[in-house]
Amino acid sequence: MRALLGRVALACVLARVGSAQVPVRRALRVQVSDSAGAPVSGTNLVVLTAFRDTLGRGTTGDDGRALILVDSGNGERRLVVRRIGFLRADRVFRFSGPGQRHSS
Repeated sequence: MRALLGRVALACVLARVGSAQVPVRRALRVQVSDSAGAPVSGTNLVVLTAFRDTLGRGTTGDDGRALILVDSGNGERRLVVRRIGFLRADRVFRFSGPGQRHSS
């Protein structure tokens, strides 16, 4: 099986601003590429809480990119990246502020 490298860029774009009762949604931009750096289309993406609750889902396009709206909340989030023929990849992250970016 080939290794799947998931690169995650957190845009932290506020979809709506509200009070404590209304969760703030942020755009999670994901780019998935293989070990050779080529984009991987049709990749299944799931964002989970530490308690394994699903917060969002997406699938990468032909360019290996996807956009998922996620309630920011507190605590760690886990991005799970899966595609047949590749090893599963997981990335743990936290939302902290505008302009935050992760790449791995």
